[in-house]
This record gives sequence, structure tokens and C-alpha cells, in this order.
Amino acid sequence: MRNTTFLLSALFLCALFSHTAHAWSDPILVTPDSASSKNSRVVFDNTGSLHFFFINTRNHIFPPEGWDVFHCKFSPRGERLTEDIRLDTTTSYSYCCPSPAYGADRKLHVVWSDNVTYPNHHLSGIYYARLDVDGNIERSASRIIPGETIDFGETLLFEDSHTDLNIVWLQNDSLFFAKFDTTCQIIVPKTLVFTMDPEPGSLSNLEACMDGLDQIHCTYRRYWGGWMGWNLGYSRVDNQGVAQIVYNPLTPEIPGIVCGKGHIISDGENNQHLSYLYDEYGTAIQRYRKFDQSMTTIYDTVVVEEPLSGSDVGLGDIELNGDGNIVIAFVYNYQGIDVTYKRVIYSIYGEQIMPPETITDNRDADFIDLCVNNNGMSAFTYTSPISGLPGGHIMYTYIVDELSVMNEIFSAVPSNLQLSIFPNPTNDRPTFQINYPKGGDVHVQIINPAGRIVYDYGGIFLQGKRTYTLGQPLSSGVYYVVVSNDLAEIVNPLIQLK
Repeated sequence: MRNTTFLLSALFLCALFSHTAHAWSDPILVTPDSASSKNSRVVFDNTGSLHFFFINTRNHIFPPEGWDVFHCKFSPRGERLTEDIRLDTTTSYSYCCPSPAYGADRKLHVVWSDNVTYPNHHLSGIYYARLDVDGNIERSASRIIPGETIDFGETLLFEDSHTDLNIVWLQNDSLFFAKFDTTCQIIVPKTLVFTMDPEPGSLSNLEACMDGLDQIHCTYRRYWGGWMGWNLGYSRVDNQGVAQIVYNPLTPEIPGIVCGKGHIISDGENNQHLSYLYDEYGTAIQRYRKFDQSMTTIYDTVVVEEPLSGSDVGLGDIELNGDGNIVIAFVYNYQGIDVTYKRVIYSIYGEQIMPPETITDNRDADFIDLCVNNNGMSAFTYTSPISGLPGGHIMYTYIVDELSVMNEIFSAVPSNLQLSIFPNPTNDRPTFQINYPKGGDVHVQIINPAGRIVYDYGGIFLQGKRTYTLGQPLSSGVYYVVVSNDLAEIVNPLIQLK
């Protein structure tokens, strides 16, 4: 273990404060041009660099005759690494919304829906492109789903365990699924999951995640009728297009109860975590819910006690960080106070690890996205308005939790060896997952601050992922999970609570 034992005593006091955080950075400008930009989505690659995908009108006359899809790359700390690369020139009358994924092949995959205006409306559909991590286009924009109409809504992309690409999207108030590979060969054609037809109503604000079983969990706002008759609906589909759950109401279909957009993520045990706004007769509350595969609610808690107000409440996002904890971003607007965005962190047992903290007080922030990597960096991207335009500059701000600053120090050697611990902190048996796609021999140990080995799994050959769950909880304190090979050594603190 080279110098690991020597460092542990120094790390002990630091780990006691591991879930305090640095301040969020000042906003970093992504789009310096004066054209309108929207719908930025960001993913991290294996080096920690950020890849932004967004739409922009710089090549069109205002009012916009189309929205072009762009990509650019930044270092985590805000250094621009590539110029804007245009992936497609569209004539979409509505806002395209890129959905990117960083694949196991270390390529950037992205899809978007394009509602092409007349007379070229026959070119409407869902498009796909692929780039390398330097922003070079490896596959130009190709239409994978033809458009029979121009009523395409949100389209979301997921890579499954077989490295095939899965998409879900809204079209004509229906939810659809399809699957294809990176050559654009369709594996599962367009498949209906859920539709409002022939019932009156509509679907909007699609959000989704994929779990470890290759199932896609979808949430959407469902208008079921009547005055303000919006509830939050849920569908589940496997990676063959078979609906496991066609429709399940996550919130009741009752007059006077209105729900905002729901944001969903899956944890390492394939339970689902939902952040959503629940508005009952004008009192809006930001809530956080966990439920299992049988749709049984494990807990449903209030994120902030105060009732929220304002048209923007309900916007937000949810992510799982490298420690297996739940990170939620949400709009905070209490009784007309200026809008701010906040972040809060929970363990997967519903314990609040970090209380709500301000991300940005830009009251006009819109089109937001939260992205979290395994090294504890959280990046929050949004648009800041440009006067007179229906969009603005794309900005982002970031934060690095001190727990992950320690991890960065002791994982400085480049390696594709990865370690995740969840939940962390924990008052139960912790689980840690090792990922080594390249394959080879690794050594796994758990040691205490004094340097004594309490678990030694010895040398193992690993290619892919392996998960360990301790047979019994450790005593309270700070421990260290050490994963090493000939190229690198990862030391991640593990905090055991009573």
C-alpha cells in the first residue's frame, strides 16, 4: 500500500468534516456569443471534464427559424477546451432538447427531437450523433426515428449493460420506447408504453433514469382533466420495450392537488428516488420520496418546511453521487422572496446529510441541469437571460465536497479503476463497488485510522464491476477502503455512524 498507512492519521481529522463543502464557484460563461441559447445538458467524462450540449440560434434570423445543436468541452475549473462544435442545423419550430450519455466506450452519445417546419416537416424525428472526448464528430447527425407528425416532445437517452442505446420520448400525448446501436441499427423499433388516447388529457415534462436491471423509470406531468388537474405519473419499461408498469399515479388525481415536474434517479439497490413539488390547494411543498420495485413507498419527506411560491417552483434535478448519497437541486421561493436554487444531500436511508444551501441567487436562471461525478464535483448549469431574447447565455457553477477533495489527493494517478461507497456515511452495512473495465489484478482492504487492517479481500482479478456488502456493521468511526493495483491506489473514507 505504498504510503497509505502513513497518511491515515492525517486524514482522520479531515474526515470528521468530510461533508462540509467549499462555496459554489462564481458563474462560468459557456456561450459568449449574443445569440439565444437554451436547454443545456452536461455530462462528465472519465477525466472529470465537462461536456455541454445545448441549442443556439446564432445561425438563424430572430425570431428563430430553428435551433442548432452544439457541443463544447470545459475543464472542471472553467477552462474552455474546445470551441463550439455544431452537430446539426435544424429548422425546428420548437425547442430541441439534447440528451447526452457518456458511454462505456468512452464516447459521447447524444439524441434530440427535431420538429421540422413546413415544407420539410417530413424530416421530423429523433436524431443521433456520436463524438469522441475531444469533441470530434465520429458519426454525423442521423435520423433514427422518422416523424409521422411534428409533435415530438422530450427525448431521453440511456446506455444499457450491453452498451446498446435506449430512448424514451413523448409524442402526441403518448410515451414511446426504442433501442438502437451506435451504427444506428434499430434493435427494438418504436414501441408504445403508455398513451392518453382515447382519454382526454396530455403528458409533458418527461424525466427518466435507468437502473441496474436495465429498466427505465419514467415520470411525467399528466393532465387528467378539470381545473388544474395535473398529477405526477409513472411508467416502467425494460430494455426490450416491454412495459413493466404501464401507468401508476405517484400523486393522486384529486381536484386542488397539482404536482410539478418530478425528477428521478435509481440507487445501487435499484430503488427509486424522486424529487417533486406537491401543491395542495395552493400550498406548494418540495418533497423527496424513495420507493422500491413494487412501488412501495419507503419514505416520503419534506425537503424544506416552508410553503413555496412562484411560477418557477418545481424546477430542479436529482443525482446520485460517488458516495451513494442523493443530491437534490430545487427552486426556493418562500412567500415571494427572490428565487434561489438550492442543493440538499440525503443518504439513501432518508437522513439529511447536508441541509439546503444556495447554489445561485440568479432569480432568472432557467433550463437547469445538475450533474455529479464520482469525485464529488457537482456542476449546475443554467441559462442567464439576454434582454429581448427567449433564452440567454449558458452558465455553470460548481462545488467540490471536502470528502472528495481528499479522494482527489490520493487518486492522482490516472487510472480507469473506480471505487464507489454507498451509503456514506452509514449506520448500517456499507456497500462498495469497484469498477475496472480494462481488467486486471486489484487488491482490496478496509483499514482503520491507526492503520490496522480490519478486512482484507486479498488480490482478485476483476474485469467490469464487483460489489461487496459487509457482513456486519463496523464500529463507529472513520475507516478507509483501499483499492490498488500496479498503476494506481484509491483511498476512500468510509464513515460509520452509530
